[in-house]
Amino acid sequence: RDKYGVFPLRGKPLNVRDANFQQTMNNAEIQNVIKILGLDQKKEYENSKGLRYGSVMIMADQDYDGSHIKGLLINMIQHWWPSLFKLKGFIKEFVTPLVKVTKGTQEIQFFTMGEYETWREQNHNGKGWASKYYKGLGTSTSKEAKEYFKHLADHELAFRWSGAEDDEAVDLAFNKKRADDRKDWINGYDGQNVDHSLSAVGYADFVNKELVTFARYDTMRSIPCFVDGFKPTQRKVLFCAFKRNLKSDVKVAQLAGYISEHSAYHHGETSLQGTIVGMAQTFVGSNNLNILFPSGQFGTRLQGGKDAASARYIYTRLENITRLIFHPDDDPLLDFQNEEGQSIEPKWYIPVIPMALVNGADGIGTGWSTSLPNYNPRDIIELIRLFIHKEPMKGGLLPWYKGFNGTITSAEGQDATNYEVVGVAKRTSPTTVEITELPVKRWTQDYKEFLAKFVEIDDGEKKIRFDDFKEYHTENTVHFVCEGRKECMDALEAEGMEKVLKLRSSLSIANIMLFDSEGKIKKYANEMDLLLEFCEIRLKYYVKRREHHLDRLRREKKVIDEKARFILMVVNGELVVSNRKRVDLISDLKRNGFKTMQQIWGTGTDHDESVGSGTVTVGKENQSGYDYLLGMPIWSLTHERVEELKKQLREKTAELLALQETSPEQLWERDLDAILTEMTALESAEEEVRQAEKLLKSSVRAQSQGTGKRGRGRGRGRGRGVIETKVLAKRAVQEPSDAEDEEPASPPEKKAKVEVPVKDLSSADLLARLRERQRSRSLFELEPDAKKSRSE
Repeated sequence: RDKYGVFPLRGKPLNVRDANFQQTMNNAEIQNVIKILGLDQKKEYENSKGLRYGSVMIMADQDYDGSHIKGLLINMIQHWWPSLFKLKGFIKEFVTPLVKVTKGTQEIQFFTMGEYETWREQNHNGKGWASKYYKGLGTSTSKEAKEYFKHLADHELAFRWSGAEDDEAVDLAFNKKRADDRKDWINGYDGQNVDHSLSAVGYADFVNKELVTFARYDTMRSIPCFVDGFKPTQRKVLFCAFKRNLKSDVKVAQLAGYISEHSAYHHGETSLQGTIVGMAQTFVGSNNLNILFPSGQFGTRLQGGKDAASARYIYTRLENITRLIFHPDDDPLLDFQNEEGQSIEPKWYIPVIPMALVNGADGIGTGWSTSLPNYNPRDIIELIRLFIHKEPMKGGLLPWYKGFNGTITSAEGQDATNYEVVGVAKRTSPTTVEITELPVKRWTQDYKEFLAKFVEIDDGEKKIRFDDFKEYHTENTVHFVCEGRKECMDALEAEGMEKVLKLRSSLSIANIMLFDSEGKIKKYANEMDLLLEFCEIRLKYYVKRREHHLDRLRREKKVIDEKARFILMVVNGELVVSNRKRVDLISDLKRNGFKTMQQIWGTGTDHDESVGSGTVTVGKENQSGYDYLLGMPIWSLTHERVEELKKQLREKTAELLALQETSPEQLWERDLDAILTEMTALESAEEEVRQAEKLLKSSVRAQSQGTGKRGRGRGRGRGRGVIETKVLAKRAVQEPSDAEDEEPASPPEKKAKVEVPVKDLSSADLLARLRERQRSRSLFELEPDAKKSRSE
């Protein structure tokens, strides 16, 4: 303690190489490091004399992010104090194990994931060994920490400067202008790791053997795979939802804990909760087909999903359509990974339709980024049908966002990779303009702040200004009513409403970078390029699925056949099973040509049972060899059971023949039809909700206009109350069914009932409830004229 000082960094340091002076001065962590060491940015150091400490030892986690932190600190010293960077032993790192494996008293430590993966491949996936992943320094026990410091020299690794190649390596990793060079750097990684048994490592070796693994990992977790459209964390969520058979609601926070436990997730659960919420969101600009069901407030277009409730209060489960998209018959064909001794998510799922196109993709990694808009699943399915029928997939796809009421068109005068997105504004009177749609991913609350500027300016500043604006939004729709003088509205119309009101934005498909099925990052020219590659790999997997299913049916048929033959032999007295040794029974079964379960399913090699003193001692595999026959209860050895098995055999044979006559293309079309049917049901239910919202919105607007009172002015009108009314209306729709039996309050006192969202209802129940609520509200909410109109 007399010689060592400790300073905990909060998060990752700033990349100072491309930061301006003000950014570095405002960065508290960087300034603290400078003060602690006593560094002077204007001074060139020949040695460490004059500094408060003679060296810097970085004690970061041994995971990928820890490598990045080391790199950022090295970058700071190399950029600002190159003489200290070259000074032997000035920068060091304290290394701790990333993974420990134990078997009895044996223990092996690994300092990188690469070392661990190599060892596991050479040792039967670590079978028989217990693995412990050290996510951070906090995972180590006090005893382990004392052991590390007791043998400090064994855990200390000094960085060594060898020449210009070390400076070049650091510049390559952190110079923002060298993104293309970083792509070559990442793609050229050969899998080598830093040798932690040495006492020193060169900076170039650190960059090219350790820091590059962070760059690769950062890209992998930021850029989706084109096959399933998922990033690794999203894939873990789906894997655990399937593993848990998530058909009933569970808290998002609880699901996050389950995922961490069962999928080897090594990051913070807050980030994981955000991923779960994102997979369940349905507002305009989010998912066209959400994989998880949003039971609660999962965010709206008011704030782009940032208004989602806490993960402790919202629930989710699998959407009904999810298992139609990710068909269970494909599961046996997937390449499931293994980590820490447990089976985790596959390298990728193989959906029936390309979800990368359906829900789009955005991400920024190291060296690469990606941007892919959403497309209409119905349009995609139509093009897939053309592929199935070997017809040319003419034309292309236009970006499409569910619930968006504006227009998306190819940008004029530009190449085919750009699209123009336009919201909706209309002049409804000489002094009024109504805005009923915003460009995709322009959120309502942000736009409200933009509109407020048109109210807050003085009369003499601009020709175009508003006296006031009101808001009649729901969480799914936009509706601003802007009021101003006629000459202002004339000027707005002359100059162009979409331009002045910023109702135009753009989308581009010039940067579709996704991982392919081989795990290599690839640039796709356009959405059709991606769709064609998806169709080709998807059809191959339908061929595999059909072959696998046929094989399974044949084996199941064989099992039924063997059971029926066994029972018949027992019933007819050809095979005696009572009061006999098991070994003799097994001999008779073999002599009569019965197959073991392993022989039928091909899951193992059948070995002869070992016999000693009249008992059978066999391995687990062989114990189950004839159990499917010998384990049948005695009451099932009857003629009736034989007839039942014959019926099953006929059904299985019919199923087998039907599948033999079905082509892979027909299987695909069958799955597409199932998805379309479910989409139609979902859209019908959503339309019922929209119609109910329209009715309530009409009543609220009529009520607000009836007051004759202006809003609070300066762009702060009565809109907030309207928005809240709409959200509460949705919640009222979702009340428990027993609420219908409550005694209604007298009309003057009755309020819209608000309760915590509950489980979804059937379409029929939902429609009945909507009608009842709208009927009851009309008794006290509508003005007399509105009541009359409603009755008519």
